[in-house]
Amino acid sequence: GPLMPADALERLRALARDVPGLELVRSVPDLPSELAGAAAAISQAGYNTTLEIVRSGVPALAVPYATPEEDEQLSRARRFERLGVLRVLEPERLEPAVLTAEIERVLDFEPARADIDLDGGRGTCQELWDLMRSDPRPAVLSTVASP
Repeated sequence: GPLMPADALERLRALARDVPGLELVRSVPDLPSELAGAAAAISQAGYNTTLEIVRSGVPALAVPYATPEEDEQLSRARRFERLGVLRVLEPERLEPAVLTAEIERVLDFEPARADIDLDGGRGTCQELWDLMRSDPRPAVLSTVASP
């Protein structure tokens, strides 16, 4: 990802050069298009990336970022794994041989169809519209001037 130190990225690129069929990229401008042609996706479990992967239906391995203070990605990945839409490599198991084995396994993984609403923006707009229509009071917009 974009926050990975440049020297670590270069070490990974050097290792990936000799692996046929492997493409290592830092980020992409159009993730859905990239996923459409992918045999599998391996990523951390950031919110937007995970939802795009789930929406795509591509076999996926999540290797979530987690610390004792921050486990949002790990919690998200585990929830999606319980739905059968992706696989998770627990951060404490992350080492080269295990990652290699999990990548090979995910190539045979068939994700379940996600039975979740992935269009939350539309639903939120509809809820707000319904609230505005049900309240007879006029809407008041106010701004607060800065000192």
